[in-house]
Amino acid sequence: MDLLTVWSYVLVRIPAKTRLQLRWRGPYRVVEVLADNFYKLRDVIQDFDVVEHREDLWVTECCNDEEALDYAQSDTSELTILEVQSHSGKAEQLLTVMIECLCKGGEKLVKFAFRACKHVGVVKDYVNSIPESKPLTASVHYGDLRKRKNTRKLTHSLRGYK
Repeated sequence: MDLLTVWSYVLVRIPAKTRLQLRWRGPYRVVEVLADNFYKLRDVIQDFDVVEHREDLWVTECCNDEEALDYAQSDTSELTILEVQSHSGKAEQLLTVMIECLCKGGEKLVKFAFRACKHVGVVKDYVNSIPESKPLTASVHYGDLRKRKNTRKLTHSLRGYK
């Protein structure tokens, strides 16, 4: 990896937790080189400073702040769910549930696994509005997870007494 120059523009990688989340944020302007691999960056849009490692940066072709703002507004890879049309699969089996959604900028329905989009507000509202989707509410799924964690803690603490 080569060193970045001051006043160049970069994107910063976001650790993705879901398929719907953006992979990069920015652009940022390089303000200062702190070390070989650390850079102080200024957010062009919100006007605040961050420090990031070179491994998480992607160089853009922007030459000034105006181009960087235009670049930030031209993000076309983001999917925004506007409306949930339907779902398929058994609500009792989380892995089988698929949600068909209408997304911004497209006329075709897009299918998502429920696990990938269950925290999106439109999907939550859809699930809460349909009585037969009651098993898809978070309390049902996270209740089993809590029981498993408590059981694991109990069995782990008993190992020392054998």
